[in-house]
Amino acid sequence: MILSKERKFLEQLERANNVAIYTHINVDGDGIGSAFALFYLLKNMGKHPFVFVDSELPTEVQYLNIKDLINIGDPEMCDLHIAVDSNSPQRLGKYLTYFENAKNTMMTDHHLGTDNFARINIVNPKMASNTELLFWVFRDRIRFSKRTAESLLLGILTDTGGLRFSSTTHRTLEAVSILCKEYGANFAELMANIFEKQPHDYFLAHKYAYEHTEFYDQNRIVLITVPNSFYVENGVDVNMSKGLSRIGTELKDT
Repeated sequence: MILSKERKFLEQLERANNVAIYTHINVDGDGIGSAFALFYLLKNMGKHPFVFVDSELPTEVQYLNIKDLINIGDPEMCDLHIAVDSNSPQRLGKYLTYFENAKNTMMTDHHLGTDNFARINIVNPKMASNTELLFWVFRDRIRFSKRTAESLLLGILTDTGGLRFSSTTHRTLEAVSILCKEYGANFAELMANIFEKQPHDYFLAHKYAYEHTEFYDQNRIVLITVPNSFYVENGVDVNMSKGLSRIGTELKDT
């Protein structure tokens, strides 16, 4: 019998004991959401998962209080290695060597032009986020805990800009509805934590960006200039630039 990639993926999870989960450098909410959706899912299966990230955590996931759960343990002691939301092995940063030397590897991703760099690769560019991809991989195959559901929803919301980006489809909305209705994920609370609660540095970065925004071609072109020197001289984390690309898009006729 020929097994689907999804079935093979699940079988590998069932067989594994210690599982290393990696996500990309300059990690975002989808990367963290994907990693911790798998982390909590594997915990509920009685496995021993470990999350490895070669990056500081972005502001939108600080509320999770997961810092003490990241980069502990030894990847070499794991019998299964999974890369999530990474379209290239190089994006695993300092953990690339561990993944390349591992015999049993899997990866999931939703980006165009993704390298199939694992033994089992599940890639679907039609998905709005990697967490949406994981949702449909496991849907009807395994039940989620509330923590898994909220990790999946975190990734979907961050990668779709709160369901506002054009990548959002009816399938995305269906996944969100199921995560909230069947598994108790709190949509309003997650939206507030991700998009409304920002540190002072976030305000400083956006203030500077608005003051250095220029419009061209009857406001159809927007040029936003924030040099690296701004972040260095003001001690502002470069991750505070998240969302700057949306400046000007809220204006009519741009």
